[in-house]
Amino acid sequence: MPEEDKDKQEIKDEKPKVDWEKKFQEQAAKNQAELDRLTKRAEEAETAKKTREEEAARLAEASAEKERKAKELEEQSKSSATRLSELETEKAKLQKTVGFQKIIMAEFPDLVELADIIPAAEDDDGFRKNAKGLQERIIAMIEKRTKTALAGASPSSPQGAPADQSAELDGLYVKAYALAGDQTKKAEFDAVNKQIRELEAKRK
Repeated sequence: MPEEDKDKQEIKDEKPKVDWEKKFQEQAAKNQAELDRLTKRAEEAETAKKTREEEAARLAEASAEKERKAKELEEQSKSSATRLSELETEKAKLQKTVGFQKIIMAEFPDLVELADIIPAAEDDDGFRKNAKGLQERIIAMIEKRTKTALAGASPSSPQGAPADQSAELDGLYVKAYALAGDQTKKAEFDAVNKQIRELEAKRK
């Protein structure tokens, strides 16, 4: 071998050898480590994502429930307001009735059984006036019928009213007044009272 070629061969042999298998293994180990790191971070990110989704769902559900309850309370409030109005109306009506009943018992005890046919009024004074009017009317009817009976003549009818209807109504009032308070004749009184209301309604 020429001397020159021999020198080249010696230089070539002196170059450091590369351990490709070791280098590959090292690279593979690095890649695996990076993969493990990324996998862990991905898992953490997935957990964080699920946590946020669950929290968002919980908040959405809470918001929906809150809105549902708000609407429910609003409806209940409206219902309560309506019921309160109804109760106030009923209360006012009952208070007026109780007031009228006290007036009858204190001032017109003879009209207790005729309370249903006493014309209603807006206030106590108006009702007292109506009760007084009915009382005087009945007394006048009784006196008139008594005088007519003693004179042997038929009772006349008020001017402007049909004779048969007025006479019938007068007779019913007198009869009701006579039956009032007699519990043994309550059914008869109720029937007469009903006839009075019907005839009075026709006259209006």
